[in-house]
Amino acid sequence: MKPQLDLFNEAQVEVEEVEPKTEVRSTPRSHRVANVPLRKRRADALRKLMAILEELEGQTIHVSYCCGSHGHFWFNNLRLDRLSVQGGKQVGNPHADDLHGAPVIVLWGNRSAQVRIFSNQLWDVRIQEYFGFVQYLIDFWNGFGANPLDPYKKPGFDSLVIIKFKD
Repeated sequence: MKPQLDLFNEAQVEVEEVEPKTEVRSTPRSHRVANVPLRKRRADALRKLMAILEELEGQTIHVSYCCGSHGHFWFNNLRLDRLSVQGGKQVGNPHADDLHGAPVIVLWGNRSAQVRIFSNQLWDVRIQEYFGFVQYLIDFWNGFGANPLDPYKKPGFDSLVIIKFKD
């Protein structure tokens, strides 16, 4: 919105904070840089994820994960009965808004079963509907292979799958 100029008063200008972008290089010595709006992507994905988890709370879900050929394990259809969600909003921090929720979301099942989702590199949440079930794909991105954002986590894309069978 452009300010309305006035001869006798100052212009009324609304100033918005520019979203900081994360600088990501394809290789450590590369001059090519991608500026990615990670905060906005994470906030949108976190909003989608929390809406889906609120809808699934109290129901039975199955969680799957496969890290491909570079992993040492994978699990398929891990069952969480009577889903309870903990996290997603920062409690006790008056300066935090709902867009930048807690970095850890815990999905609890019965018998203390739990799946912890670290949402630092949360990228997107996708929904795929099939004949007998719905898959919620939770995507994470940790930069490019040679230059990850977090050096202690696997670089590139990764997905966690939540499956809700239709009754």
